[in-house]
Amino acid sequence: MKKRLTKIGIAIVLLFIIGMGFAGNYFYNVGINRSQEGPNLHGGGSSAAAASIEGSEEQQAKIAALMQWTEQQKFEIVQMKSYDGIKRALFEEP
Repeated sequence: MKKRLTKIGIAIVLLFIIGMGFAGNYFYNVGINRSQEGPNLHGGGSSAAAASIEGSEEQQAKIAALMQWTEQQKFEIVQMKSYDGIKRALFEEP
């Protein structure tokens, strides 16, 4: 009887360890591991320079206007103090 309970206990522990291994691998692949297919950024080009060459003149004009507007903005540093007294800058000037 004692040997049987020991074998059942060992089997349960092994099944638990194997199950945790599969679950850990699954969540690692979902949350951390990158897939081979990256997002299609900049119209499919490999860089922003490639995208500007491949884009139409209208798209290039919109991007240029957006970049000009962004460079003209005045940014301020915003800080937040956490419950334990640490100050953290949420945005810093470039």
